[in-house]
Amino acid sequence: MWPTEYREHALKLIKYLVYIRGCIDRTGSQTVLLEVAKIIIQGATSFVAKV
Repeated sequence: MWPTEYREHALKLIKYLVYIRGCIDRTGSQTVLLEVAKIIIQGATSFVAKV
């Protein structure tokens, strides 16, 4: 089992990605802007880098 701090980071990452997925789903058939995609990727990588 992972140490507590890793599990906490993983939980934050999962919550963030689920939130972002919801935002993308709400756009319907519209494309996601490049800047938004960059922010999503940067946010996910910053969570992973902290671990």
